[in-house]
Amino acid sequence: MDFLNALRFIEGSLDTFLNNPSSIIIARSVAEGFDAEVGEKIIVWAETINGQVNVEDFVIAGIIATHNYNSDGYTHIKALNTVVDIGDTEFMTFNIHLKDENKICVISEKFRAELSNFAKVPPMPGDTSPPPNPMNQKEEFEDSTIYMVQNIDSRLSFFKTITNTIDRVALGVFVVILIIIMVGLMNSYRMVMIERTTEIGTMRAMGVQKSDIRNIFVLEALFVALKGVLVGLGVALALMYVFSMFDFSQNEDFTFYLNKGKPFFLNSIFEISMHVFLVCSMSVLAVWIPARAAANLKPAEALRS
Repeated sequence: MDFLNALRFIEGSLDTFLNNPSSIIIARSVAEGFDAEVGEKIIVWAETINGQVNVEDFVIAGIIATHNYNSDGYTHIKALNTVVDIGDTEFMTFNIHLKDENKICVISEKFRAELSNFAKVPPMPGDTSPPPNPMNQKEEFEDSTIYMVQNIDSRLSFFKTITNTIDRVALGVFVVILIIIMVGLMNSYRMVMIERTTEIGTMRAMGVQKSDIRNIFVLEALFVALKGVLVGLGVALALMYVFSMFDFSQNEDFTFYLNKGKPFFLNSIFEISMHVFLVCSMSVLAVWIPARAAANLKPAEALRS
C-alpha cells in the first residue's frame, strides 16, 4: 500500500483503481503511445507459464508519471494471474521491501537457503561461490521448478559501486576539510591564549586550578562547535523541506526516485548523531594543545606580560 500511495497520478485516482478489480494503472508514456484516456478499455495480452498467449480487457483507472524502464503499468494480482493462467494466490515474481537496507544481503541469503530445502535455487547474481557445471545444472534443473532469488545489490551492483566510490571520496574530502578547520582552530586559540594571558594570570593568582583554565578553553570550543553544527543542521533540514515541495514528475527519468513526484530524504538519527559527535570531538581535539598551554602558564609570568 505504501508503494501505491507513492505513485504520482496525472489522471484518475488510486480509489478508482482499488474499487474496480478489472482496472489498470498505466504509465504516461504508454497512454500517449496508445492515445488512451482514463475510463477507456484496453486489451492486454500476456504469455502464460505454458507459453500460450491470453488476452483480457482492462479499464484504465489512472495514468501515472513513470518511465518505461520502471513499469508499463499495474493491475490487481487476481486479474493478472487470470491472464497468465496461474492461481489467485500464486506468484511468478514476489518482492519483499525492507526498511533496513543493511539487512538486504542477510535476508536474501536466508530466503534462498529456505527455498533450497524444497526447490532448485541457482546462485544469486554476483555470488562468489564456484559456479556449477552448466551441463550438470541443465540436468539437475530439468523438469523441475526453479526459484530465483535476487536483491537490489545484485540488480544494481554497478550503480552501488559508483555510489560507494562517491561516498568514500566525499568522506575523504570531509575529513580533509575537518583537518584544515582543526589547524585554523588551533591557531585561533593560540592567539586567544596570547590575548588572554593577563586574565589567565589573574585567575591563576586568585586560586583557579590548571584544569579549570584548560576546561574554559575546551568548553568554549565545544559549545561554539555544537552551536555551529545545530545551526547547519537546521538550515539543511529547512532546505530539504523546501526542496521536497517541488514537483519533478515532469521529468520521467527520475520518477523512480521520487515520492508522488517529489523528492524525499531519509534522515538517520544515528548518522546525524555520529556527525555531530565527530565535529565536536575534532574541535575539542584541536583546542586541546593551546588549552593545555594556557593552563600551564605561570601566574607571575602571565601577569608581567
